[in-house]
Amino acid sequence: MAEAEELRLRCPAGFFQIPLLDLFKMRLLERAGRAQEAADLLARLERRDHPFAAMTMARRSIADDDPAAALKALQRLPHGASPGQLLLYAAAVDRIGDGDASHEALERALGMAEAEGIRRPFIDEGVPVRALLEQHLERATAHAAFITDLLDHMDVRRPAPDGELRSPLTERELVVLGHLPSEMTARDIADALTVSETTVRTHLRHIYGKLDADGRRDAVRRARELRLLSPQ
Repeated sequence: MAEAEELRLRCPAGFFQIPLLDLFKMRLLERAGRAQEAADLLARLERRDHPFAAMTMARRSIADDDPAAALKALQRLPHGASPGQLLLYAAAVDRIGDGDASHEALERALGMAEAEGIRRPFIDEGVPVRALLEQHLERATAHAAFITDLLDHMDVRRPAPDGELRSPLTERELVVLGHLPSEMTARDIADALTVSETTVRTHLRHIYGKLDADGRRDAVRRARELRLLSPQ
């Protein structure tokens, strides 16, 4: 953490890598459990209206099962400016049930990426985009060979064997997990537990990671399989 801050301060004012270093520091803060500091740092980036902040907010909103917030963040960027932006848009509209719009955006992203030999945006997005790519292969696409190549190269965590967790849920994570089958929003859960919404969303990301879940519904399904939640 100290090294990231020292490097950031040594960069000249306006240096193009500062937002990247700030995002790296934000991820370190999240992993250290300092959720409020991470949220404050992201808010500062948002006030600077930097594209990295909008992309990060969209990515986090998708992970939090809030596609509307993801789309709102993406609206601040030039439409279709990069494969990464199109991927996040495809993931967001897929979450709200617009499969045709998701397919169209993903096809555009694939066309741009294949033309330039770009794989990194797909690999970095991990499990959600892998699922979209697998679905995309079942539809008409001009990029079937490229999709197959991407799937072969994606460094995605494989699910833990049935009946196992990658690491145990903490007591607080189990409490948050218990609210997920309900209709309660992250704000509702935060109010019930008398903590900040940022803290709840941090718990949710940890829960999804430990359960190898692609969002809230998948986490509930996985938790029931592991008998962490009662059956429906």
